Amino acid sequence: MYPDHVDEAFDQAERLRESGNYASARALYLLVLEEWPDYAPAHVGLSVCTLHLGRIEDALSDLRRAVDLDPGNPAYRTDLAHALNTLGRYGEARREMRRARRDRIEGDKAR
Repeated sequence: MYPDHVDEAFDQAERLRESGNYASARALYLLVLEEWPDYAPAHVGLSVCTLHLGRIEDALSDLRRAVDLDPGNPAYRTDLAHALNTLGRYGEARREMRRARRDRIEGDKAR
C-alpha cells in the first residue's frame, strides 16, 4: 500500500467507525497498521471498533499500544481507563485517570 493509500484507508476507517460500521472499519485499521505499526491513532480507532464488537480484552491491548506509542496523550489514557473500568479493573482505571489528569495539566503548563 502506498502512503497516499494508507492515508485514504485511515480516513475511510474513521468514517466507517463514526457511522457505526465497526467490522469494516476494523479491517481497514488493520491494513493501515500493517504499513504504519506505530501509528497511535490507528490503534485507538481499532480499539474502539474492537470494543464495539465485544472483544474487550483485545481492545484493551490496542489501547495500551496507543498509550505506549504516545504516553503523554491524556485522551488515550482516558480511553484506556474507561476500558479498564468496563472490565471491572477499577484500581487500574483510577491510576490511568490520574495519569491522564497529570498529563493534561503538564500539557497545559507547556503551552
